[in-house]
Amino acid sequence: MIKSNITEAYSISEMLTQRGGCLAPAPMTASYETNIPAMETAARVYEQIESAKSRYKQTLCADAGNIASLGEEYEHFDQAVGMSVKTIF
Repeated sequence: MIKSNITEAYSISEMLTQRGGCLAPAPMTASYETNIPAMETAARVYEQIESAKSRYKQTLCADAGNIASLGEEYEHFDQAVGMSVKTIF
């Protein structure tokens, strides 16, 4: 038996969206003005991490939207099946 719960779907969707807000870019505090090779490497890795965080946040928000949409679809399906059962019996 499929049991839909649109309220829970929205709740999960909202929670994921809020969690994505924690992935805001963080400033790199060290000075970029240096000739130390490790600093160059650290800056490059930092940029890669920020890019990965941004892509993850986008995916997380897209998934949150998909969860809400799927919850709505299940709710509509559940209502349609309920109406069909009532007309048959």
